[in-house]
Amino acid sequence: MKLTGIDTSKVDVQLKKALRSARPDDVFRVVMTLQPESSLDIGVSEFALDPAQFESREEYRRELIAARERRVSAALHDTREELERLLPAVHGGKLSHTVVVEGSAEQLVSALQLSGVSHAWLDQPLQLVEPRQSSPEHT
Repeated sequence: MKLTGIDTSKVDVQLKKALRSARPDDVFRVVMTLQPESSLDIGVSEFALDPAQFESREEYRRELIAARERRVSAALHDTREELERLLPAVHGGKLSHTVVVEGSAEQLVSALQLSGVSHAWLDQPLQLVEPRQSSPEHT
């Protein structure tokens, strides 16, 4: 596929290569970092909450998480809504600016044209690295 209309500097080398050699209906899973909408007033920061206002640490923690979700949701609302319109699956982005999306190569090329997408890379399995066993002389 051709990657016309995309700022290729925000696309990982492996994803570029995969999309260029893909058919339009080939399906990919991609990790994207989203850029907050700069003109938004995203309200009170979760850091403005005073722990003394809450009866327990659990209640304070719940409110911190809820405040963070509200801020991230407001900051990424338009971009996330566009991604959900363009792609069949959009996951994450509740507490951070990172989402995992799934869709065809053609759909992904359209999504990569959004100004709110700041970086994208091909999802890959992680390899677990086991710690080395210490030798008896180091214990």
